[in-house]
Amino acid sequence: MLPRDTITYTIQINGNSSTTVAVPPFTVLGYYIQQENLASNTNINIGSNTIAKNYAKNTEYVELNAGSKTENLYIIKTGQDTAYVTINYVPRYRSELADPVLEYQMVSTTNGQIDGTILTNYFLLIIMCGLIFGFILKKILKNK
Repeated sequence: MLPRDTITYTIQINGNSSTTVAVPPFTVLGYYIQQENLASNTNINIGSNTIAKNYAKNTEYVELNAGSKTENLYIIKTGQDTAYVTINYVPRYRSELADPVLEYQMVSTTNGQIDGTILTNYFLLIIMCGLIFGFILKKILKNK
């Protein structure tokens, strides 16, 4: 789940292009790149450091935690076809400023069982197995 203050930046780029996505401070949480054809490359850079490269193929959504306090976030595309880029980022440097507290005070559900439910189900299983085994044992001993 992304933080509440996440910004989703989506752009369609045609031909050679360089686009500034965010100015510092920011932290990139994930990206997705889709190429129309095989005739281009797309890079996502923080300053001069490349954090993502896409060589003439589609890139599935990739989660990461890369940020900067001093460098801009850029998309650089070469080639003449079209690329679609989606970047999720927060406008803060997550290493120094934590996610909003209210996000974690909301009601949530779990996909599993809690420890008390597991223990209760275990005891019910033992009772049911005992009753079934006792019933079968009584039938066998009664028939003899």
